[in-house]
Order: sequence, then structure tokens, then C-alpha cells
Amino acid sequence: MTRDRTVISVVGRPAACQPGLRSYLSLALALVPACAGSSAPAQVGRVRFVNAAPVWLVDDRRDVPKPPAERPDDENLRGFDTAIYRRLTRQLEARPARRALGVNSLGEVPSSTWFENRIGVRDVSPAEIGRGPGDGKGPDLSGPLRVIRGKTVGATAGFDAEDASGVRWLIKLEFPDHPVAESAADIVVQRILWAAGYRVSENHIAYLVRDQIALGKTAAFKDDVGRTRPMSEADLERILARSAPGRDGRYRVLASKFLPGLPIGGYPQEGVREDDPNDTIPHERRRELRGLKTIAAWLQHTDFKEPATLDVWQEDPVRPGRHVVFHYLVDYGNSLGVFGRWARRPEDGHVETLDGQYAASIVTFGLWKRPWEGTATPDIGGVGAYDVGHYDPVGFTPFAPYIPFLDADDLDAFWAVRIMLRFTPDHLRAALGQGQYDDPRAVDYLLRVLVGRQEKTARIYLNRVSPIDGIAVTSSPGGARICFTDLLVRHGYEPPGRYRVQSFDRAGTALGASAYAAADGPAGRRCRDHVPLGRGTDAYTIVRIDLDRRGAHLPPVEAHLARAPGTGELRVIGIERALP
Repeated sequence: MTRDRTVISVVGRPAACQPGLRSYLSLALALVPACAGSSAPAQVGRVRFVNAAPVWLVDDRRDVPKPPAERPDDENLRGFDTAIYRRLTRQLEARPARRALGVNSLGEVPSSTWFENRIGVRDVSPAEIGRGPGDGKGPDLSGPLRVIRGKTVGATAGFDAEDASGVRWLIKLEFPDHPVAESAADIVVQRILWAAGYRVSENHIAYLVRDQIALGKTAAFKDDVGRTRPMSEADLERILARSAPGRDGRYRVLASKFLPGLPIGGYPQEGVREDDPNDTIPHERRRELRGLKTIAAWLQHTDFKEPATLDVWQEDPVRPGRHVVFHYLVDYGNSLGVFGRWARRPEDGHVETLDGQYAASIVTFGLWKRPWEGTATPDIGGVGAYDVGHYDPVGFTPFAPYIPFLDADDLDAFWAVRIMLRFTPDHLRAALGQGQYDDPRAVDYLLRVLVGRQEKTARIYLNRVSPIDGIAVTSSPGGARICFTDLLVRHGYEPPGRYRVQSFDRAGTALGASAYAAADGPAGRRCRDHVPLGRGTDAYTIVRIDLDRRGAHLPPVEAHLARAPGTGELRVIGIERALP
């Protein structure tokens, strides 16, 4: 796949497979399925794929010579729009369920300016997660931090500063009534989101004594009513008074490195940024944003809103001299139960700003217990209201509605669960270690909850969408050998089931009888030999894998196979998963 080719992929559904389709979808010729005739038997779906390798890199880096306009953010208007107005208008629109876009023929998200595949497709070491983006180093404190701009507006006090190397950082101070909690959660979640594939800021914990903070000559200050003026030493002292040094006299701070380029505001929850020619997929239909709901639920990242995202107009690191808009997630501190505990919001993650469950509780005189009541808040320094027992991955909601989360379906969740399950306890412990918790019990407790939530999420969604994954094919006498992994068995969550395999030709005609796959190799791996192939030079074949476990039949998964032009090598060119 060359970098000069722009590819926008779609999940192949019959409605999208009209002959003569003329639009940006024509750019996805390597991915858009060709429809079979209406006479195809019902045993397999109607989706067919072009015989091409799945796309793993989207070239959405056409030059944007002028920066797009910055998107303003009115907090009050945004809150009304998302919590009330947009929820009502969506209902009036009678919106049909629509599958995600921005996926390749395997249902995966290719790398782009939005997402960079990491742990989902390659081995990532715990040390790499501990380092995160960048060089793993915080501010250069060989000299004082020179304050450029300060503020006391908002919940968190802080300032912008340059370190001894001239690198610019956003410095956030700790809350004196719950030090450690928010900065630790921010670092841990930032490392996990980065490893999952999201673009994030480079954040670190740092410790400063008062003498390491100096006022720059041109420092500016934004006061409580939003006016900017020259900053004084008294202003700096007011900022520092919003926090408190530790027993050793040092301030613990969260240092966030400024992203290179020009920030142009958060990206809209739905639609596209019209002045960015590379932004062509409505954001509410991007799988990386819809699937983020499942990852955010796992991490209880609930203060999710448009200002928690950031578009930055940057020079393309691959093509110097050209500029592109990159899309980031920012602000991760209200997660791991921190928002629920210290914002005194015990319902965190279960209900939105407007909680209809309160009315039900009042009507029943409190006899009906709301799902979040009793969430564990252990007496461990820095640990929030975060447990496994009250966790509901399906019903999860952030503090305010987020449109891509409202449109998410089980296939988006499946994509996220696959990534989530790639995090081992060692990976998670490496991320937790970066939080630098004061209480030695914190890491062990949070690790148990993260692992427990992993399992709970997987058990739910992998019993709604087939857990069959890692489908691979090789030639074998009389046809093909097809192997696959049952993720629930692979991770020890369920016993093996019965895996029935049957192949069909391009028209959907069965090629022989079905047969059961046998165990082969590591736990959860199954294979079947001598799978009959379709006729023709490309041997186009659809292999349907059905799974029965404990008397329940899961929706099937279909793997589309074909021989590569030129080499004749048999390969998987597409995967179609059924929903319940």
C-alpha cells in the first residue's frame, strides 16, 4: 500500500453495493465488496469482497497549506446541545442503525491521522508502554521552569512554562484535598490509550520546589473573568496557593508537553470539519471513536466531551513542508473512578448529567437500588470509586452524551475488546507504575480491577458477537487448511465449544458438507483441513464458522478467501461478522 493512495473503506452491506456507485467510496476499490446476485442461497451473506489485500494504512495526508479555523467552544451551549437538544432531535430523526465506516475488509481500523495501530497488531513491551509517546522524559529541570502564562480559571490551577531546553509544557497542579489521584489516573489512562492506538499528548509526573518556578519576562495572566494582562509574582503565588507542596517541600505536578503545530480546537462529535479536505468520514461513524466507548468504559473515563479532543495543524513528519490536521485525545484525569469519588458523583459511568434513575428511586421510596449504589471506594490513597462488581460495560455512559458512543454497536465493541485483551497484567502494571502512587496498595488494587473489568467486558461482548479471531488460511491437499482462535477459550474465560466449518463458492453454493474443526496448538486454536475451494482462477471461497457452546448458538463469522493474483497464494481477503 503506497502512501500516495487515499483509501476510505466501508463495511460491506448490500445497500452500499450498488453498481455504478460514484462518490468518495470509489476510492475504496480495494475494500468495497461486490454484491452477489439475489439468487444466492441464504446459507451465507450477500457480501463479496474484491480480491485485494486488506488495507492497513489510510493516506489522509493531502497537504492543507492553510490552517483550518479554530472551533470555538461555548461550554453552556455545548452542554444544552448534547444533554437535551441533540438527544431530542436524534429521536425525531428516527435514525436507522448504521455500521461504522473507516474500517478495512477485516473490520479493523487502518492507521491514519486519527489512529495508529500498536498493541492491536504487534507486540508492545511493558517497557514501551511505560515510556509512552516521546522519549519518556519529562521537563528538563536542570534550570528553572520559566512561566509563560498562568491561570486560575477552571477547576485545575496551572501555567504554561518553558523548561531549561526551551520545550514548552502545560503544568497542572494537584488538588490539595486529593493529591495524586487525578494526575496518576491521567498518566495511567494516557499510557493505555496510547498503546491501544490513539494519538495522545506526552504527559509525565514531575516534582518541583518553589525555586524551580520562575516568572518569564513576558508572562501573561488570565484572571477570574477571562481578561489577560501581564503576570506578576503575586499572580504566581495565587496559582501555587491552589495546591500544596508535599512533606518534602516539592509540588507534584502533571506536565503535558505542548503538541507541535497549531491547535484548532476539538473535533465535532458528528459530521466532519468542512475546511479539512482529509476529513471525509462523519465522526459518529468512525469505528475508532465508536469503539472508544468500550475502552472508556473499561477505564471509567467519563468526563468525555469535545474539549477532551484536539485537532492540531502540524507539519507532516513523513513529508516535510506539507501540513496535515492530526486528531488527538487530551485530558484523561477524570477516570479510574476519580471523577466519581472526588466530584462526589457516585453514579459516575452509569448515568448522564440528567439522571432519570433518581425519579424511579423516589417513586419506590428508595427500595429500588440504583445499579451504581455500593460501588467500592477503598481507603487507599489516590484510588477512586472503581470496582468490578458494579461495572456495566454495555450501559456505560460518560458524564455528558457523546454522539459516537450513542451510535456504537456490538461490532465496534468487538473491535475494542480485541485490543483490550492484548493488554497483559504486565502491560497494565507498567502503565500503573507511571502514576507514581504514594500508597503501595494502589497499584495492586487497580490492577485487579482492570483485569476483572477486562474479563467482564469480554464475556459480555464475545457472547454477542462470535469470539472467532485470528483466521488464517494455507493451501493443503484437496483444498485449504483454515485455522482460527476462540478468544474466550484463549483467555480462559470459557470452555471450548463445537466449531462447525463449511465452505461456499462465490454464488453461495455449498462446497460439500460441514465438518468440525479440531484442536491444534495453543488453547483456543482450532483448525480444519481439506476445506473445499471454489472454482476459477482466484478460487474465491466463503468459509462460514459456526460456534455452539453450552447449548447456545452464536452468530456466525464468514471468512472470504481467494488466491492472490500473480502468486496464487491463498489468503483471507475479508471477514463478515453477523450480529444477533
